[in-house]
Amino acid sequence: MFATAHFASLSFRVTRLVVLLALTSAALAAVTALRPMEQRMRTATGEQQFAILKMAAASLDVQVEARRTLLRTAVQRVEAELRLSQQAVGLLANQASLNGQFSSVFLLDAGGKVVAGLETPKAVGQVATGLDGQLDELFTSGAGTTARALLSGNERLPALFILEPVRDEGGTIRYVLAGGIDLGGADISGQLDAATIGRRGYLYVVDLNGTILHHPDKRRINELADSSSEELRTALLGFEGWREGTDVDGEPALLGYKRLRAVPWIVAAVCPIDDAYADATQAQTAALFTASLVAITTAVAGLFLALRLLRPFDELHGRVREIVQGEADVEVLDTNCEDEIGALGQAFLTITRKCAAAEDRLARLAFTDALTGIANRRMLEEALAHVIARGRRVGHMVAVAYLDIDRFKSINDTMGHMAGDAILVEFAARLKTAVRSHDTVARFAGDEFMIVFDGVTGVAETEEAARRILGCFKAPFTYGSRSLRVTTSIGIALQRPETMGSAMELIARADAALYRAKRGGRNRYMVEATAEKMPDFGTGRTDSALSDNEPLESGVSFPITGT
Repeated sequence: MFATAHFASLSFRVTRLVVLLALTSAALAAVTALRPMEQRMRTATGEQQFAILKMAAASLDVQVEARRTLLRTAVQRVEAELRLSQQAVGLLANQASLNGQFSSVFLLDAGGKVVAGLETPKAVGQVATGLDGQLDELFTSGAGTTARALLSGNERLPALFILEPVRDEGGTIRYVLAGGIDLGGADISGQLDAATIGRRGYLYVVDLNGTILHHPDKRRINELADSSSEELRTALLGFEGWREGTDVDGEPALLGYKRLRAVPWIVAAVCPIDDAYADATQAQTAALFTASLVAITTAVAGLFLALRLLRPFDELHGRVREIVQGEADVEVLDTNCEDEIGALGQAFLTITRKCAAAEDRLARLAFTDALTGIANRRMLEEALAHVIARGRRVGHMVAVAYLDIDRFKSINDTMGHMAGDAILVEFAARLKTAVRSHDTVARFAGDEFMIVFDGVTGVAETEEAARRILGCFKAPFTYGSRSLRVTTSIGIALQRPETMGSAMELIARADAALYRAKRGGRNRYMVEATAEKMPDFGTGRTDSALSDNEPLESGVSFPITGT
């Protein structure tokens, strides 16, 4: 009777109602709070997986571009040997350095026939099929390209060939140097397989026809990917990013796609939904359970706890939003938070730094000569355009020096291209010591170098610079046990700001001055300037010949009217 009266009491019913209201309020609050949290965490997880995918794609791009640069360097050596022999046989005999970077190397003619192979003599005479369009395009445009191919005789070739033209002495494309990249190689395949996409996720690679080039399941390589996948079809049409969909077995999965810049491939990521969102699910369950426990005592405490749990993620989301809007730097992600949200922020920061480092490496490759380490032609043209613009703006004269190594071909012919490369490296190093720190030293082509002098006072200063440059080559060059006397000829062109022409005009004038220096006997400099730039030289012409007993610093300055 007491028990019945107790459970029927108002206090019990109010208590029961408060408890039910507290539990209901906590449940509603938890659901209301956790739904946005789940969506944000799904978005963050997708962006994180896509960032990993972009890193893998960027790494592949870097590897392909590095091999393309190596192949172009090999083309220069093959062209030099072609000028000497005029025969295809043996042109690849001295290219053993390519073995470690390419699975196969061939020399093809215009019809795709193999005329020489690096350590694959049985391939000579076979025809690479599937290259007709690419070969026609290469022989027409003269630009390198990539392609997939098969050899006659059903010999399977690698997934990708990098094709670069080989020209004869007259500049006509005679052959194509083809280097094969095998996606099954340890350096590429291992890197893709090692990429962490959840616990059960993986990466695979397809071409723009949907053919699988790399897959953890090796049986699927060279098969067509699932054509019924709407996500894959949109990726083949140009979509890049991540979205939810289904994998090949029809199971829900998080899918990501990133197209490579260097080759027409797509790197794809697949991660089962339950694996991709495992951390988000665990966090959601823990938050709901905590909210339920707190709701037994008070709904307000439960609501407060839910809001408190969301605060770190809201802060992280706010920082990401500020970064996207350009209002903050990525370093704001570097927090002292030690929970999952802090770990997620640190992961974003690490991925962003790696992407920035990869972009910096690519930028350095684009503006640096691979052999000498100094500026390349692209960097030179940008620096010259900048110096000319600044010269017009502040009223400074601009000078350009055009140099090449005297009788460099004989060094290559008598001592080999490795010796020639060593001479080029040492030449560039000495050249940098002979100029000011703000002047630009670049390798223009072959044994040709250029210097952009940023702000000069006149002919006298440029002649002093030319004598200083000639002087830095007095000491003999050493290669192995041999000592070589290496000299250079220099052509210098000056321009006043009020008559400043284009960069190409200034280079052409420096080239003409170099030609005159060469014709005058080499190991000297020639300075070209308009008459109003040379008050100390009048309108005459001075010349000084060299003898074996005279010093290196010999030069001529001459006026030319006009700009």
